[in-house]
Amino acid sequence: MQKIKEYDSLRIWATFLVIIGHCGYYTIITNYGGIDYTPLYYNFKEPIVHHILSLIVAFIYSFHMPLFIGLAGAVFRYTTKGRNTELLSFIKSKIYRLIIPFIIVSIFYSIPIKFFSGYYDESNNLFYDVFLGQICLLGNSHLWFLITLFCDFVIIYIIEKNFSGKNKIKLCLFFCLWAIFTKIYIPIVSSVLSYLLWFYLGYIFEDERNELNKFILDYKNFLPILIIVMICLFTLNIIINRDTIILKSIHKIIVFVLVLLGCYISYAVSLIFSRKNIYNKDFIKNLSITSFGLYLYSDPLNYLFLYIISNVNSTLFSTELGSLIIFFIRLIGTFILAYIITDILKKLKIKYIC
Repeated sequence: MQKIKEYDSLRIWATFLVIIGHCGYYTIITNYGGIDYTPLYYNFKEPIVHHILSLIVAFIYSFHMPLFIGLAGAVFRYTTKGRNTELLSFIKSKIYRLIIPFIIVSIFYSIPIKFFSGYYDESNNLFYDVFLGQICLLGNSHLWFLITLFCDFVIIYIIEKNFSGKNKIKLCLFFCLWAIFTKIYIPIVSSVLSYLLWFYLGYIFEDERNELNKFILDYKNFLPILIIVMICLFTLNIIINRDTIILKSIHKIIVFVLVLLGCYISYAVSLIFSRKNIYNKDFIKNLSITSFGLYLYSDPLNYLFLYIISNVNSTLFSTELGSLIIFFIRLIGTFILAYIITDILKKLKIKYIC
């Protein structure tokens, strides 16, 4: 099946956003382990540079996971057009693609790195914290995305098989689920149901892709304006008070619009980039091929880098320049090492986990 260049380009961009988004935290606190490097601040005062970087990360987080989910929905629609796959066969393929990587990478990669990085130093029951926190996803794991995606794939597959058409009704239903389950937290369930909206928007987007591509290319000069609007809305959402129902509703609307703008801008940039000659370079193509591995292997390395830096020179956490150095060590280091790991696994022809 012919690849869609703009989707490959968007996958690279979305993966890069995820890597950046994972390079800003100093604190992960859960009931099942965690880290906290904020006591290393001088006089417990956060450096301005780190605060700015945290805002940039928050901006990315305002849309990057719906973008990833939406891309999965669009590719799903593209690859299933005119095909009639049985449910059990479909589920089996997604188990190999998503559940097996979740189990293997969790047990043999993510959990060991977290253990040696001090994530479980305060644990009273290591097996309990590891099992509930990482495998049952009651704690913090970047691999939650795989389980959410697996469930959304199956749900949309079943819905489309039995209730084709009626897109507006489905969108209204998924919007309600998003509005409810971004407020109510139930482990796994909330992420699965709240992301159905973005998955399905990506799914129906594919049917209109060619027309929308023409629209985007015709009006690409408006992209800078949309970026400015998005930044303004993000800023407003930070400073807005949420002590009344009306203000809470405004906040919710802004959150929704930020996702739409972030996804539109990201896709538009990816579409334009996919039309450039540089896109045909081997390195760019390799990034698309290795994007799944970059996602799997980059984030746990952050724990390792933070642990090493805190033991080698903890004063970096309390200075402006140090905060910048830590961020770029994490950004460049996690990217390069995750890329190398993925490349090695691909050369060894190991399936499913790269």
